[in-house]
Amino acid sequence: MTYIGVMGFTKGLEVEEILRTEKFDNGKKLMAGTVLNQDILEGKTPLDRNKYPLKIEDIPNDIFISDERVVNFIKFEDEIFSFKQLDQIRKLGGDNLKGLILSFWPNPGELKAFKESFPEVKIFLEIHRRRVEDYLELCRQLWSFKDSVDGVILESCYPHCSDFDRLYINDCIEYLSTQFREDQIGVNGIKKMTETEKTKPLLQKHPSLGIVMEDSLRTKERHLDLNKVRKYTSFFLNS
Repeated sequence: MTYIGVMGFTKGLEVEEILRTEKFDNGKKLMAGTVLNQDILEGKTPLDRNKYPLKIEDIPNDIFISDERVVNFIKFEDEIFSFKQLDQIRKLGGDNLKGLILSFWPNPGELKAFKESFPEVKIFLEIHRRRVEDYLELCRQLWSFKDSVDGVILESCYPHCSDFDRLYINDCIEYLSTQFREDQIGVNGIKKMTETEKTKPLLQKHPSLGIVMEDSLRTKERHLDLNKVRKYTSFFLNS
């Protein structure tokens, strides 16, 4: 599955608008992501309120539309402690949920039990930026998830750095390719639309690589900016 990921949809109309204006007819799918954290699960008002759906019942009833061009994912930003927590997140996605993106790695045993119960739910782990020389150890850690994880998403730069590091990503893919197919690996962390050009050599070398964007697609008020989403999806659909 080659995908172009947009994290932060809070309305089904936003997804439908992107599908109306952009042609996902070349084998690539729109990974439509909505973002949740523990405050949302507990019914609290989260910080950075505009990043998240106004009502969690909107996720299955509105945001996650049924369309063959779309794969619906929930990105969960906080720590996962239990099977019960994973199942709670799964239920929020409803029938059109394709998978979960986990920012923090859960206990391998809890995740294995969840995957055995719900094998249809794809699990992607985020890999936060680290030194390339640490990747050998990372691959050892990932081996403990080998029966539970369907893909990984690499952060391409450090949190407070805006530079997309193509050489770093190339090195990471070399390590990860021992455990994952190319279409199971995605890249996040393109902080500025002007950085998209830097991904061209990477995508020429790895044409099935997934691309995910989030923070660079928001307004100052932290709403999703559909004009930016259109530019971004159009660029990668034609790359």
